[in-house]
Amino acid sequence: MSRLKPETAWARLAENTRLPAKARVMALEQIPRPSLAMLRRLLAAESTPPKLRLLAAQKYTLAVARKELIRNARTRQKQAKTDHQ
Repeated sequence: MSRLKPETAWARLAENTRLPAKARVMALEQIPRPSLAMLRRLLAAESTPPKLRLLAAQKYTLAVARKELIRNARTRQKQAKTDHQ
């Protein structure tokens, strides 16, 4: 029996256009690190309520910043390794 991950269930609820906006916002708040693809879908959809769109934009900004920090850290590690050789 396959189990549904909690993040997947919350993501499905956040993207469900039949649910009230408040429930969708609550569902997105429950996901610590939503996928960039899901956030892009929420931002692009015209049916996304304003509060949900705002939360998606905030989480998208954090995710992109986190990704940038990780990439910069890896670049610095690679440069440090080549400097030591």
